[in-house]
Amino acid sequence: MNKDFKRRITHEVIIFLGLMILLFFITRLWPLVFLAVILLFICVIRLLFLKPKPVIVEPAAPQPQPEKPDTEQDILRRAFGLIQRRITEYLTALYPDARWVWHTPNPMTAIAEGNTVCILLNRAGGYRKAEVLISNLQFKALRFETASAGQPDAEEPVTETDEDPSHVNYGLMAFEWVESNTLKLNQQCNDAIAGGESTFLIPSDELPARESWSDICDELVHSGFYSAEITEDGIQIIHRSQTAERK
Repeated sequence: MNKDFKRRITHEVIIFLGLMILLFFITRLWPLVFLAVILLFICVIRLLFLKPKPVIVEPAAPQPQPEKPDTEQDILRRAFGLIQRRITEYLTALYPDARWVWHTPNPMTAIAEGNTVCILLNRAGGYRKAEVLISNLQFKALRFETASAGQPDAEEPVTETDEDPSHVNYGLMAFEWVESNTLKLNQQCNDAIAGGESTFLIPSDELPARESWSDICDELVHSGFYSAEITEDGIQIIHRSQTAERK
């Protein structure tokens, strides 16, 4: 017999003994009352042993969250960051001391739309500007542009002799960089506000020479941002509206 059937029989016996004890008590048959109490006690003990053990159900392991598919904006941002690194690698392979900033305003959008994008150059063999050749969101090469017909073409660059690294105008570089990236920075501010964040980071691989970061912070403040601070990884920006909400 299984335990459920035994528990049911024991339970019925306990009810029967209870009734018999009541009957014997009424008729004052004390020996039978005493015997029935002993039997009742034995049945109760038996019923306790037949009590089913609790089944411990272990919680199911949490299922891993499926990865969210990349959006077009995610792909574009990764491609834009890679393009910037390829530009730096390509340029420094030709001119190790060269620096560059975007000349085209909002270059990420321009690249996504297939428009021509250009960069401004510093300490790059006499060249001041270059067109970035991009195909299918992949960097191909730089097409250097000369300032006048008297300057060399892209096939035969010459070494600069009139440019002293100690006199690089980082203030101009910072101004041009902030001006070229204002729309992008404002969009990042809006994304940060929508996500409840008061700050966002401009990573170092999106910034020009580190020597210009201090000037870039000043230009960012002049452009309407509440604060800009240099960190090891780039420049941390605090948006004005987010700070105002804290006051």
